[in-house]
Amino acid sequence: LFVACIAFGFIAIFSWFSYFTVLFQDIRFTPHYLRTVIRHNQMTINQVNDYLDAQMLNYKTSLSHGHFSLKEQSSIEATFELLYKEFSLPENSDEQIISHIDEVKQIVIEGNTEIKAVSAYTNWKFIEEQKEIDRKQRLEEEQAKRKISAYNRSKGRMLNSFESALSDEQLNTLTKCCNAIPIFTRDIELYELKEILACTHKKPLQIDVNKHIALLFDQLKEHKLICETWMSVAE
Repeated sequence: LFVACIAFGFIAIFSWFSYFTVLFQDIRFTPHYLRTVIRHNQMTINQVNDYLDAQMLNYKTSLSHGHFSLKEQSSIEATFELLYKEFSLPENSDEQIISHIDEVKQIVIEGNTEIKAVSAYTNWKFIEEQKEIDRKQRLEEEQAKRKISAYNRSKGRMLNSFESALSDEQLNTLTKCCNAIPIFTRDIELYELKEILACTHKKPLQIDVNKHIALLFDQLKEHKLICETWMSVAE
């Protein structure tokens, strides 16, 4: 009985000693504590590594204050090394990084190609539309000029010029006919006939037969080749 009492006494003393040892031990850096915190907070890989980095910083700070023995220091560093390996971040290989960069470059190139194609088509469309606008404007101006010219010849109004609608070749033929009949008492030149039709001649010409000159100008007037209200050109 005495021996049993002594044995139970030693066991009680050892238990109390173990209790106080655990009570005053820093458990922040033990594997059990660290894993419990990770599981309880359901951390992702990135969060685990951030947590381990923070705990490592705390450990380094405590270590600098001399809070750990060499044995504890070795155990804690082994714990961190184990957990870092267990929860290591996936590393992208150089080939994967290069492949992703090439994909981004290809997307950029294709986007630039599409932008250039759209820009080229827009410029071409603008140029074609501008050409069509210019063409229509020229046609409208030409039509307006023809209408004004026809109006002037038929109505004899707004006459800043009595210019005829005859070409130089036609005027040359008309000059020859006037000289062959003859219309005037002398042969005339092409420039003189132009002046007569435009009413810009400075000196009236003598004619042989008044009726001939009247018939000539009436025919030109009827065919709308000269102004209807041309001035008297002969006496």
